[in-house]
Amino acid sequence: IASEFGIEERLVFLYNNLGNIYTSTSQFDMAIDNYLKSLQYARIIENISEQAIALNNIGLINYKLGNFEEAIVYYLDALELRKANDLYEDINTTYINLALCYNAIGNRQEAINAFNSVLNNTSDSDKEIIIDAYFGLGKTHFDQNRNAEAERFFNLAHDLAESDGEIKKLSSIEYYLAYIHFRNNNISKALSLLNDSQEKAQKINSWERLKNNYELFSSIYEKNSDYLHAYNNLKQFVAYKDSIFNEQLAEKFKDAFVNYQESISDEIIAGQQQRIKKSRQYAFLLGLSLVFATVVVILLYRNNHYRRRMNEKLDGLVKERTNELINTNEKLIKSRKELNNFLYKNSHDIS
Repeated sequence: IASEFGIEERLVFLYNNLGNIYTSTSQFDMAIDNYLKSLQYARIIENISEQAIALNNIGLINYKLGNFEEAIVYYLDALELRKANDLYEDINTTYINLALCYNAIGNRQEAINAFNSVLNNTSDSDKEIIIDAYFGLGKTHFDQNRNAEAERFFNLAHDLAESDGEIKKLSSIEYYLAYIHFRNNNISKALSLLNDSQEKAQKINSWERLKNNYELFSSIYEKNSDYLHAYNNLKQFVAYKDSIFNEQLAEKFKDAFVNYQESISDEIIAGQQQRIKKSRQYAFLLGLSLVFATVVVILLYRNNHYRRRMNEKLDGLVKERTNELINTNEKLIKSRKELNNFLYKNSHDIS
């Protein structure tokens, strides 16, 4: 309906939320396609906030697929838009995502500094951001095999997520806590936490979390010499991995970006054609204005020339009439004198 009636603001919202749904079920090709459409319509209606949200979400998909450098580009674009337009409401989420990318490419200290900066600039009421920052610090230390520090931050995140009812976050945190106990050879604790994580992952149908959990289950059972369970869990891991990451995903992922670039190119071409059309209209109007101005100048010139000639004629007529009047007056004066002389002579003759 929104497409049929061209309700672009609604399309921005719908495509973004469709992207969120596909992301939650690890259908990343469909997610990226919808996020790109959301970005396209947000640009059409010049909604800066929605553009930043779409860029952040596109960065998130690239992060999940391991395209960390590409993800950083989108996160930085989102940050630049927010800062340039004083949109700071969700900026910490982008900082956290950016820090996770820095950690993934090995810039550990930069990641830690970013997470700490978010914590120092976030109010206690914003629990979701604090949970994500603690989780990010836990992940950064985990990737460096600093198990004690990692466990401390994951536990901080776990306590907040539990009090806030964040099932999805709890499932991820419990996976990493289970992994730490696996590293420390505490198999029973590792299995207990991993079962908790798996229960939550199944509840929210998170394919990505189920995939990672099955892989860890397989490693734990293998270490415990339970090869049958290790094999069965490994098969589940492979099945989920193939469902999420496959050739079809790569092809659709590529196609989504190609379609987006084509639509952007079409918009640019359409814009250029519109500008050319306007330029032509402007040139036509300018030419018409010049013709009109030329005609006006000619008319004014001719009018002035005519007025000058008329003035000259009038001046000549005035001079002519003046001379005639002078001559007439002179004749009148002469006639009067002659009449006076005639009357004077006649009066003497009569006397």
